[in-house]
Amino acid sequence: MPNKSNSSRIFYIRLANYGKKGGKNRAKKKKQIELVIKHCGCKPAQIGKKQVKAFFRAKNYKPSTERDYYYALCDFWVLLDRTSKPPKPPAITALNKGGGNLG
Repeated sequence: MPNKSNSSRIFYIRLANYGKKGGKNRAKKKKQIELVIKHCGCKPAQIGKKQVKAFFRAKNYKPSTERDYYYALCDFWVLLDRTSKPPKPPAITALNKGGGNLG
């Protein structure tokens, strides 16, 4: 069983390999994942729903950008071998609750 320092190293290797395949979209998602990790200031395995919600509150992106970050975070969750999904950003949550037009 790998120790905690190895698991962090393994994650960054997986993230680098993830960005190498798949073209521009994957490279963009990789950069978005790295930005979330940098914003949270902790190890990737320690990032959870609370940190993701704080990230969306702090950045205050437009709805389309929040959506793009949400899809990148879904891939981030898969790289961390999590079975759940990350929390949805406020714009997507508002749409699902019948919040109307985002524009």
